[in-house]
Amino acid sequence: MNADKILKKIINNNVGAEAAISMKWKSIPLSAKHFSPIEGKVEGNVCAVDGGSAVVADGGAWIISKLRVGVVEYNPERKVKEYSQDFFAIIVNKGVYEVSVFDKEYNELIVDLPDFNQLEIDEVPAKIMKILEWRACLNLCNERDNCFILMDSSLEGDNSVEENIIEKVWKTSNVVVGFYKTSRMMTNNGRSLLGFVNSMAGKNSAWYYYPLFEDEVFVKTFIAKLSTYSKYCHKVQLFGKEENISRVFGLLAFFAGDSQVPGYHYPLVKADKVARINHFEKRDENNKWLRLLKKTDLFHDVQSQNFHSELDKGMYRQ
Repeated sequence: MNADKILKKIINNNVGAEAAISMKWKSIPLSAKHFSPIEGKVEGNVCAVDGGSAVVADGGAWIISKLRVGVVEYNPERKVKEYSQDFFAIIVNKGVYEVSVFDKEYNELIVDLPDFNQLEIDEVPAKIMKILEWRACLNLCNERDNCFILMDSSLEGDNSVEENIIEKVWKTSNVVVGFYKTSRMMTNNGRSLLGFVNSMAGKNSAWYYYPLFEDEVFVKTFIAKLSTYSKYCHKVQLFGKEENISRVFGLLAFFAGDSQVPGYHYPLVKADKVARINHFEKRDENNKWLRLLKKTDLFHDVQSQNFHSELDKGMYRQ
């Protein structure tokens, strides 16, 4: 079966099928009347929070991961501030995970963490990072009132610790937006929900689509295209309290006009760069930890995991 036939099989399976959202919440039938134009841009200050993580030592039953949370703030004219915080997480599998979190000076921190035992060990750092992102968001909310904060994540926590922090954020007077790079929301006939809604919309317009679900209380979920020059739309969440929705999307659109990534919020681009742990930094951290581990028996644990890379070096060196 060639590629064309595979594509035709997907397309033919959708012919004649009613497009509706396939989700655990009760959905509202998709309709063109649910589009609202983003008619103007609104100026204001915006903060963006994002995180990055990288495993820097792997002993099979334990890992050491470097975590970073980046925060940037922009006003309509320029960047106001930019900073990051580095952390290290040590996760040890003793039948249950034992997790310790340290700051960059290796002082152990008191961080409330949920039970991660249902996860694979290499999935745990990203979950810790997300909790640290929400702690940074809460700190911003406690520092000021009426702040506009962008999170590169859902406003619905996937564990009790996240949910507790998010509830505290919700109780403040700040506007917090969950903005997604991608989404796997789908229709019941196997289409991407974002792709389907985007195909329903006009090509040369900025818009948001709402509502999607009947029973949303804590959050409201939107689909939005923030620039007429963008090919993409995104999933966006707001807390389910009274907000000036046209102002929120006007402010989102104001910062989505960068020529490199039209339609994506530029402060989130910068926060991603601030938080990212690139290949070279990961390599340097890995080398640092290997030098330390070689002085201990734990280096034998690392050797239990790195034979693939050693084989590559030996067999495929230039």
